[in-house]
Amino acid sequence: MLFRHRGADSSYFVLFVIDGVHYTLPLLEVIVSGPYVQIANNMGLLIQRRKYGSLTAANLSVTTNQDARTDHEIEFHIVQPSKPGRILVNHFISHSFSQDDLKQGCLIYRHNGGGNFDVFNQTVKVKATYLEG
Repeated sequence: MLFRHRGADSSYFVLFVIDGVHYTLPLLEVIVSGPYVQIANNMGLLIQRRKYGSLTAANLSVTTNQDARTDHEIEFHIVQPSKPGRILVNHFISHSFSQDDLKQGCLIYRHNGGGNFDVFNQTVKVKATYLEG
């Protein structure tokens, strides 16, 4: 369902839902805001030195009010790479990936042995909306 906003910053509408036998009429509230992308989850990853671990949507995910029809449209771009490790997408070093890659388990963080703590900074892009993270 796609709701197109025209008018006030908030509104209500009734949605008729039926399963063939039962029905309900929930009252849905719609609150309008500017376009946004927010980090929904940033749990990090704990691994042993010189080992690797999978990065999934359980570790990192975003929410948005943009009309992103697929998780491929939610793009992560690494702007400050990891120092003692590498991000691999489908077994190749990469500086970008999608929310779909996270959900499908295509990302691996591989630690190269240096340091005890690592971090990488990324930009999340959904359509024309960006979030530095």
